[in-house]
Amino acid sequence: MKDGDTVYVYKRQLAGKPIIYIFPVQPNKLENSTGWECVTWNVRTHRDRTMTEKSTGLTVSYLYWEAVTEGLPPSPPYSPRSEPIFSYLSDNDNISVVLPLSRVTPYLDAALKELGLHTEARTSFITYWLPSFNKHTHVALHFVSQHMYERAAPLHVVPKPDAVTRVFMLFNGVPESDFEMGLWDNATARVVDGVGGWRDVVGLDVT
Repeated sequence: MKDGDTVYVYKRQLAGKPIIYIFPVQPNKLENSTGWECVTWNVRTHRDRTMTEKSTGLTVSYLYWEAVTEGLPPSPPYSPRSEPIFSYLSDNDNISVVLPLSRVTPYLDAALKELGLHTEARTSFITYWLPSFNKHTHVALHFVSQHMYERAAPLHVVPKPDAVTRVFMLFNGVPESDFEMGLWDNATARVVDGVGGWRDVVGLDVT
């Protein structure tokens, strides 16, 4: 390291509450895997949107897994990384929004509904993260495209489903001092655009 070099500092990130819902048209036997460093389930799906995990015999409404990001190499990669685990929120990324705490819950509910999540999934998502939101007066957030998420956490389902929607959100608290310096003016103004644009950002394959 020499004078003038740039030092990059990344926090270790936790992917919290990553769960999988399966909604079959008819009962079916499925195998579900998330990659080489993976967890695998063999389940039988039911029309009531529950599934029975074959190894335990338990009937559940969703499958749950959790991930912690790996450490970065000691120096920046030779080419830009685009996986969400290496992403960060920025006022100039053209997608992040900043909301006061009082508006985070209704905004998220509307956004998740726009992305196709049913009531239980939206409620579970929001209540899980609410204690983290409550630590801040303002929250910056954005959703990650399914393509980027798939590169970081591949999902393999047999037989192949007709449609897949993967929702992954990045967020962090925004201190008051950032507003005083105008560091989030664009993201704050972006909120008035509503939640409709998240469908294109995520890249839904359903109508």
